[in-house]
Amino acid sequence: MGNLFRAIAVDYDGTLTRNDRPVPAVLEALRAARTEGLMLLLLTGRILAELRSDFPEVQEEFDAIVAENGAVLWTARDGERALAEPVSAELEMAITSLGLPVRRGRVILATEARFDNLIQGEIARLHTEDRLVYNRSALMILPSGVSKGTGLNEALGELGISRHSVVGIGDAENDHSLLESCELGVAVANAVPSLQASADVVLGEADGDGVVEFLRGPVLRGEIRVRPRRWGLQLGHYSDGSPAIVPASQVNILIVGGSTSGKSTVAGLLVEELLVKGYSICVLDPEGEHGTLGTLRGVLVVGGVEALPPPPQISTLLSHRFGSVVVDLSRLARPEKRRYTHALLAELQGLRERVGLPHWIVLDEAPQLLGSGGLPQEGPRAPAERYCLVTHRPEDLGSGLLDEVDVLVVLPGGETFAKGTGFVSPPTALAEPLTLGEAFCIERGSVGRFRIGKRRIRHVRHWHKYLLTELPPHRQFFLRTMEGPTGEAIGNIAQFHEELERAPRAVLAHHLGEGDFSRWIAGELKDHALATAVRIVEAGWRSGDRTSLEPYRQQLLAAIEDRYHDGSSEPIPFSGHRTGT
Repeated sequence: MGNLFRAIAVDYDGTLTRNDRPVPAVLEALRAARTEGLMLLLLTGRILAELRSDFPEVQEEFDAIVAENGAVLWTARDGERALAEPVSAELEMAITSLGLPVRRGRVILATEARFDNLIQGEIARLHTEDRLVYNRSALMILPSGVSKGTGLNEALGELGISRHSVVGIGDAENDHSLLESCELGVAVANAVPSLQASADVVLGEADGDGVVEFLRGPVLRGEIRVRPRRWGLQLGHYSDGSPAIVPASQVNILIVGGSTSGKSTVAGLLVEELLVKGYSICVLDPEGEHGTLGTLRGVLVVGGVEALPPPPQISTLLSHRFGSVVVDLSRLARPEKRRYTHALLAELQGLRERVGLPHWIVLDEAPQLLGSGGLPQEGPRAPAERYCLVTHRPEDLGSGLLDEVDVLVVLPGGETFAKGTGFVSPPTALAEPLTLGEAFCIERGSVGRFRIGKRRIRHVRHWHKYLLTELPPHRQFFLRTMEGPTGEAIGNIAQFHEELERAPRAVLAHHLGEGDFSRWIAGELKDHALATAVRIVEAGWRSGDRTSLEPYRQQLLAAIEDRYHDGSSEPIPFSGHRTGT
């Protein structure tokens, strides 16, 4: 069985059974699924006592039961409890006074759908917030905000399962919230048309036979991939204003482009979209570019200037309530980065097999971390999926990699590679070069050109790599005046910042006039955003009033501080050790 799904959440009447209890063949299929490691959750509009009366052993067959359309939860550990306050006795008395049949559950009132107008009139007269939920000919009166979806979320929290690891199966109007709350929504063949229209999979068989078909079928085994529409990730907009969306489920994504083309920005945008939708993510960050993700809820950044925890500790962090972790490898040498990555991926493969987490693994500068071996195989039958690889050298990832890629995002500088892969036909679809801020989204058989969207948090160069790591002597910046060298050299951003604070007027005036600072930043640090900001200051010096140099000094310092920080309010320790010549 594939490692994506950990649980099945199934409706009762009309889905699991057409009568009062499931037939033996359905129960046999459910038990086989549990034997293979799946948890089973039953979701029903029924009152729990009435369900037990028709199906006495129901609690032996399921790990959790959500009854009364989301208002009552039973688990083996905690027993039965209400998830909402009961519908008022006043409304019950009003319905009874009309001569209508009504049954009280622990929270809800149950009656027949044909009385809906009369009951709605009583709700309006009493000014309550109760609402009506239909289940074919049955009608339930529930407190506001209660649904099968809310009950499912409570049950999953009790069981320690993410909704992104669950399949929901239903048939009726009250199953919409069930399917919408699950990673994959499935409708049996006898489902109402509206549910079939919104489901990701519509089965060929009705009720219990359909459930058996799914439990024994290729989707659950990971042999067929289905891309749920509700979990799309928006990366920007096409020229007609429509959203540029890539799937969030059961795919692998490759982001390619030249240096400084915005690859890390797009990767960060994708991670932000995944986080909003509640996915658990592990980002392997070789250059310290994604530290600002740590400002988002549920994201922990490890490594960087601190010692990296061993891979088993990363697994523990990820498995704690579906959290996300950014692993900053920027302080490791390249061979150490690769060794750590391979050890961590092996650990995460085991974690995925056990609990289905993390949902996504993102590898920035993937060739540094993977080598040419491609993606790891996850289990004997389950191909690797839910990986996002980012690189400016896709040719270094191995020739078989594209066979495992479902979506290719191409930024400026990646067009030549994309044309030569055969991933898109004809290659003339990529003929017009991209400009900065644009990208192609390529899936098998389709190409779309879009404008990249804005991130929720501002992408800044994480300061660990460039602040403290000293460049080799032949790449350092040597200070001078018009008369000659001063004997001082700058080897990193911290030293650059410190030297700007203390450098004499003659030094700064010379380099500002010659445009040396921006040329060094662009050529050696490859930071074109900072180089552009510094270039503007240099141009202002050359064309402006040179009476006072201090405004230009402060502009240079501000440009560095704005570009290199950790995304928080904490100041960056701009201090470094200068080297002499």
